Amino acid sequence: MPEYSRSAHAWPASGQRLLAPLAFRVLNQDAALSVAPVAADEPLPSGSVSLALSDHGEQLYVQGHWLNELCGLAGLAGPANADWSQVSPAQRQFVVGWLLDDLFSRLETLLDRELAPSESGGLSSSGDWRRFELGRMASTAAAPPVMWLDLPQIVAARLERALLHKADAFWLQVPFTASLQAGHQTLRLKQLASLAPGDIVLLNRPLQDLQLVVSSCLLADVRTDAKGDVLVSAWYLDERRERSVESIHTQEDVDEVDVLDNLTVQLVCEVGRQSMTLAELKTLQPGSVLSMERGAQQAVDLLINGARVGQGELVRLDDALGVRIIRLAKSHG
Repeated sequence: MPEYSRSAHAWPASGQRLLAPLAFRVLNQDAALSVAPVAADEPLPSGSVSLALSDHGEQLYVQGHWLNELCGLAGLAGPANADWSQVSPAQRQFVVGWLLDDLFSRLETLLDRELAPSESGGLSSSGDWRRFELGRMASTAAAPPVMWLDLPQIVAARLERALLHKADAFWLQVPFTASLQAGHQTLRLKQLASLAPGDIVLLNRPLQDLQLVVSSCLLADVRTDAKGDVLVSAWYLDERRERSVESIHTQEDVDEVDVLDNLTVQLVCEVGRQSMTLAELKTLQPGSVLSMERGAQQAVDLLINGARVGQGELVRLDDALGVRIIRLAKSHG
C-alpha cells in the first residue's frame, strides 16, 4: 500500500470527526482512553517510556506518572518521581508489556498488524507518520493525555477507520482505484487498430513527471525523486475535455457508416495502480510518498477506458515523451 505524508491533523478543520474511545482492560479493570490526532511535532513530557511496537515503525509513549498509577493497581511501586529512566530497558519493557497486554491485543485488531513491543526500533525522523494522543475520559474538561501513538500513514488511516462512527466508517471504506499515469493521447479507433509493436505514440505529458488519477478528472501531480514518487500538489479537478482535430466533422463530410470508426478514445500509459479507500485517499497531501513498487525501466500498461490493451516502454524524443508499443491486443486475438 501507499505510504502517506500528513504532518498535523487527521482531518481538515472544516470536517474533523471525533474518534471513538479505545477500550481495553488493565489487569482486571476496564479502561477507556479518548483518541485524538495531534501535531506530529508536539513535544512529549520528559520521563515518558518509549516502546517500538513492531519493525514497521509503530511507536508508543507512556506518560511516566500514569505508568506509576498502573503499577499501583498491581500492588507495585514505580520509580520515584515517575523517573523511568532509572529502570533498566528490559524491566521497562516487561512492566509495560504486562500491564498493557490487552491494549496491545486491541491495537493489533484495529491496526490489522502483529505487534511485538520492544525497546529498540521506532519511526525514522524523516518518515511519513502521524501522532495520536490517548487521554483519560472526562465528563467536563479534557483530561491530559497519558499515552501517545506514532503510526505510519497507512496504519494511521486504519486506526481512524476502525474508530470512526460506523456510519462514517462505511463510506470511508469505499474502495477506489488510484492510477499512477505517465501521460495519454487521444486516438481514433482506426488509428488505434493500426498500431503495431515498435510504433511510437507521442503523449500529452503531466506538468510533473506523473499524475495520480482517481476517476477521469480527479488528479494530483507527482514528481519522481530520490525518495520515490512524491505528491507535489493537492487534489484538483481537471475539467478539460480533449478532442482531436481529426474528430471534428461537419454533418456533410461524415459517412454514417464510419461514425463509430471515427470515435475517439484515450490511450493511457499507466505506471502502476493501487486500490485505496476513501479514508486513505483523504490522508494524501503534498509531500506524500507513494510506495507503488516499480522499476525505473518497467514496462507501462496501455489502457483504454480502464481496460489493459497492451504494454509499452516510455521513450524521450527531444523534449517530447512517447511510448513505444511492445505488445498490443488485437481484435482477432
